[in-house]
Amino acid sequence: MRSSWGYVLRVMLWMITIGLIFAVGACGSQEGLGQSHGGTAAPTEPASPADSVSSPEVTSGPSRADWLPPKAEILAAFAALQDELPGLPVFVPGTLPPSATIEAGEDRTIGLAPARGAVCVSVPGGQVQFLLGVEGDVGDLPGLAVGTVEGAEALQYSVLGGTLVQWSVDGTWYGVFGAQVDADVVVDIALGMKRI
Repeated sequence: MRSSWGYVLRVMLWMITIGLIFAVGACGSQEGLGQSHGGTAAPTEPASPADSVSSPEVTSGPSRADWLPPKAEILAAFAALQDELPGLPVFVPGTLPPSATIEAGEDRTIGLAPARGAVCVSVPGGQVQFLLGVEGDVGDLPGLAVGTVEGAEALQYSVLGGTLVQWSVDGTWYGVFGAQVDADVVVDIALGMKRI
């Protein structure tokens, strides 16, 4: 009996360790872009603000009035996605904090859910990840209706220690995820997304 409990404990320890690795990394590499897993993120009924679990409040950047259109390097990353994913509508942020820069290196994304494309941007205090063609499900996690993105209802979720705002256009799911970024900042960025 003791050896089977030892095995169970070792498996649980490995599962917790792997979960922490995904949760701790603000941006890690995402493999398998373009693979279909058959699932789509289906939001549940919107929750009231009291039901929402808040993420850690860590940043306070410049006032939203000081935000600017994205820099050329950020727009170029979205243009490259548009070329790589013909026929898939691509959304770009309307404005970002002035110090926002593209995340260096390969596509750096957290293990939130497989996506057909992603762009990761550094903002004051953390990272914001733009996901296109999200393939996954937030499960039974209640979403909080926060507005619309180009007419599509946007729902906010607290996941992996950050904030996810997700919406769907023509059956394709999109998301903006902020790690170590104030939830209001993530929502403002998401609601300002424009289809190109």
